[in-house]
This record gives sequence, C-alpha cells and structure tokens, in this order.
Amino acid sequence: MRIVKCLTGPLVVLALVVLPCVVAWGVTYSGYLEWEQGLTAQGTWAALGTKIEWEITDKSTPTNSLWGYRYVLTVSDDPDPSHMIVEVTPNVFSLMDVTYDPDGTPTVEIKEFEPTPDDKKPNPYLPQSVYGVKFDDLPDSGGSIGITFDSPNHPVWHDFYSVGGSPTKPNFGAVWNRGFLLDNPDLPPDTDPELADWHILGPNSPGGGGYIPEPLTMLGLAMGLGSLGTHLLRRRRR
Repeated sequence: MRIVKCLTGPLVVLALVVLPCVVAWGVTYSGYLEWEQGLTAQGTWAALGTKIEWEITDKSTPTNSLWGYRYVLTVSDDPDPSHMIVEVTPNVFSLMDVTYDPDGTPTVEIKEFEPTPDDKKPNPYLPQSVYGVKFDDLPDSGGSIGITFDSPNHPVWHDFYSVGGSPTKPNFGAVWNRGFLLDNPDLPPDTDPELADWHILGPNSPGGGGYIPEPLTMLGLAMGLGSLGTHLLRRRRR
C-alpha cells in the first residue's frame, strides 16, 4: 500500500512589481490496498491481484468546495464486480457526474446497507451495516472497474465493500478493507493506509466532522512568498 500527496499550486509570480498571488488548489491524494495488505477477500478474489486504488483531487475554488473522486477496483479472477459500496458520513452527502469505466449506465443508491447471510445476496460477507453510496449495475469489465464522480464533500478515512457472482456458486468473490470493524481514524488524508487502520479515503458530509484538508495553508504560503518578494524588491531599490 502507499499514499501520495501531490501539489500543483500555488503559482506565485514575482516581477518588477509584486503581482497578486494566484492559488491553484489542485491537491491530489492517491493510494491503494491489496489482498493481504489491507484487503480481506472471499472466493475467487482471495488471491494476489485483487486491489482497490483511489485518486482524489481538490477542484475547489476560494468560494466553492469540489472534490474529484476516482476508484479503480481490480479483482484477481472471475466474476466481475456487480456492485461496490463506499462509506459516506450520514446526513448531507451529494455527488454528481458519475461515470463508469468501461462505459456503463451508473446506478447510485445512498442509504444504510445491511449484511445478508453468507449464502445470500445482495451483501454476503459484509462485516457490518454501513451507511454508504452503492454503485450498482457495474458493466462487464474484464476484472477492472473504474468509478469516477465529483462531490463537495472532502475526503476522510472510511470503509468499502464489493461483491460479484452468487455465494452459492464457485464463481463468486467478495472483498472489503481489513479495518472495516475498526473505528474510522480522524487522520489527515495523506496518512499511510496502514497507519489509518487499513481504511480507504471516502467522502465526508458537510458538518460531518473528521479531519478537513486545509487549502488555506497554500494561500498562506503564497502570501509568505509574496512578502519575501516585496522585501527583496525594497532592498534592491536602496
């Protein structure tokens, strides 16, 4: 597993005069869990090659919160995933512009999902009930499905679950993060997933608590660099 934090801003231009600083939020958090390194699986998916990856990008502006979420679930063998649940904080959660890769018709449901007996659909082996967003009717994917959407909700450490096939037949798989039964940690989104008790990043809700990334620190850096530029220009004029 790994976690990567990339910054594409801010961009500060210093010339003969100090220009107003331009802040590009552009923070991206990416990471993954894989079988026996953060993932627990059943059936044909309990093997090397089963993996969940995420890439979450801050698209916010100073007046509008917007995050781009992308998940890629790869399974080691048939069947393809039929649906995937990503935990979200209850109350007010919203998403938009949902797409599947390969192309498909997204079906989205947000509610409390309950486990079913291990030999029954729709959620066999789900460790416990979870409030989340369910991406259903996933297209035939050849073992790797991508889900992309935008949301105003910032990322925090949450759980996920996916299943494919029938639990009463040999061609069956289920997978979830190893820390599903543990409390969600209140840690920065660039924390190593192992230190985050084997969770993934998922959308929080406005006012739902959890660690909030601080793009304003980037603004502070820009202001600091602007002050440095002003100081250097003053010395140059003496």
